[in-house]
Amino acid sequence: MMERMEIVLLSGERGSGKTTTLVRLADAARLAGLRPGGVLQPGVFDGDGEKTGSTWLDAASGASGAFGSKLRALDGPSWKDWSFSAAGLDAANRAVLDSLARAGHPVLVDEIGPLELRAGSGLSPSLRALEPASRPGTDLASPAGTAPERPLVVVAVRTELAAELADRLGAERVVVLDPACREAAFAELAALLAPGPAGPGRSGDPEAS
Repeated sequence: MMERMEIVLLSGERGSGKTTTLVRLADAARLAGLRPGGVLQPGVFDGDGEKTGSTWLDAASGASGAFGSKLRALDGPSWKDWSFSAAGLDAANRAVLDSLARAGHPVLVDEIGPLELRAGSGLSPSLRALEPASRPGTDLASPAGTAPERPLVVVAVRTELAAELADRLGAERVVVLDPACREAAFAELAALLAPGPAGPGRSGDPEAS
């Protein structure tokens, strides 16, 4: 497990584009010669554009499967009108923990929410692995920026939970995702992949639609 990491939160409301931004960040990391890992949670939508479920997607291997549903009971924990897959949760946590064990590359965690912070379920094993007590070598006074021995970890979180999670993880910054200016949030994150004089936006990715 990595003892030194730069934890950054990506904070936004439901539907603000957190997962889309993390997918773009993973692509930018690959273009930079890095091997991003962790888990993404693309949504499942009905014909009216209503979100009815989610999948887990291993950012390293591309493996995926069912994660949560609002339409049917799955075999794992539940939160309000959502039901979750036990196998999906296990796979998602494994994707994060495996990537944390590979030092030197970005790790994406999509996302930490009420299931973890209120029910102690879901991605709680991943959350615990990111807490300061689990990484005694973390030095929050170190210069910002990602180096091979201090990789970037980006954790998606809803706006209303961001302050609580930042305090719990000792996050070094919170990047706020406003749907009206998604490109600014993406550029801020992309700049952390390979700090240098070129500055934000050097990845060349087009603006989010």
